[in-house]
Parts: sequence; C-alpha cells; structure tokens
Amino acid sequence: MKQVRYVFCLALATLFSVVTFSSAASAATIRCQSEGFEYTRCPADTRGGVQLMQQLSDTQCREGQNWGYDNRGIWVDKGCAGEFQFGRQSTSSDYRRGYVGRSSTGQTIRCESDTFDYKHCPADTSGGVQLTEQLSDTRCREGQNWGYDRRGIWVDEGCAGEFQIGRQTAGRASERALGYSRGYAPYLTGQTVRCESESFGYNRCPADTRGGVQLTEQLSDTQCREGQNWGYDRRGIWVDEGCSGEFLLSRR
Repeated sequence: MKQVRYVFCLALATLFSVVTFSSAASAATIRCQSEGFEYTRCPADTRGGVQLMQQLSDTQCREGQNWGYDNRGIWVDKGCAGEFQFGRQSTSSDYRRGYVGRSSTGQTIRCESDTFDYKHCPADTSGGVQLTEQLSDTRCREGQNWGYDRRGIWVDEGCAGEFQIGRQTAGRASERALGYSRGYAPYLTGQTVRCESESFGYNRCPADTRGGVQLTEQLSDTQCREGQNWGYDRRGIWVDEGCSGEFLLSRR
C-alpha cells in the first residue's frame, strides 16, 4: 500500500512539473523598478503583451501613467515598481481579469475618468480607436489624458468620452490626424521631423510613424524621455513638458 501511494505521489509531482515547465516556457517574469522616482527601461520581448503581476512599490502602478511597454521593453517611472509577465499570448484568464478586449470592432465604447482617476476599459483596439464624442468638461487629448494599447482604452485626469473602435474608423482617424483635411501631407519615412513643446505645453506633430521613430537630437534643455514627455502612435509624434527634438522616421 505504501509503495502504491509513493508511485501515485511521484506521478503527481511529475505532472505538476510538466505543467509548470510548459507555462514557464511560454511566459517570463521580470522585475522593473523606478528607483528614486526616476524613469527606468527594462529590456523585454513584449510581442505577446505585458501584465503587471505584482506591485512592489507603495506607489500605485497605473498603466499608461507610470508604467507601460513598447517594442523595446517595459518602462516604469514616478516610483512604480513591480513584477511583470511577458512573452505569452492572452488566455481565457485574461478575459476574466479584464486584460483583453471583449468588444467587437465597429462598436462604440464609453470610457470615463471618474473623480479624475485613471481607468482602463477593455476593448479590441487592433483596428484603431477614435474619440467620437467628448462627454466631460475636461478636454480629452490623446496621449495626455486618453489613449489605447493592445488591451483596451485608458482615460485619466477627468477625460470621459465615447470611443469608436474598428479598422475603417482607424483609417479615417489617421487621415484626419495626419492633416489631409487641412492640406498637410504626411512625412515620408527616412526623413527627420522637428517637434517642440513650446511653453512646456503638449504638441502633436503629424508623421508617418509606421516604421518607428528615433530621437536623433535633443533641442531642449529639458531631457526628452520616451514614454514620459515624448512618444508616438499611428497618427504622429507627440511632445510635452518642455521636450523638443529632431526625430527620425525609420523605414520598415
């Protein structure tokens, strides 16, 4: 009887190890810390998405505000520290946690920053997002108090609105943002674009960013740090808080 029990326990332990190994093989965990409340970038393969698994700081970590990720890795700022999981595709458990969108493209989603707090609204943003109606007295400005990532739409600092998601919507939104309706022509890749935050204000510079963007020369006394006071999306480059520079539009 003891021998049978031993064999059963050994088989159970082996099965647990196989499951654990399979899960670990498709996902990895990295610790990223904003020491001294400074901006920190942690290299990681983020193609499968990133999740904050455990907050390690007293400062609340809020995606899009003091942590996020791009094609070069994970970044944290303003005291956020945590353990992040990356390198796997979304699973059904992500839907239960609200990490991935539940809405189909072509729909309208209401997302509101109640009491001026950060809020993330799950949505399928693969086709792009357009703000169709502002519902708040606070002006909603993309990249400053609203935006979107692979998992949904986020709003902050009092912004509330209705957002349309879908591929056709994204195409029309990008045309307007690039300035076709105002007679602008989109910049070509391989060119350099100057974008300046005058009087420490937010500024968006239309550009073709499909191949990526690099800061080639900083023109301001203020240090330009990607994800904090400059960045880019499908519609162009944005700068804020005194950052000014020349940006190279890379070729794919």
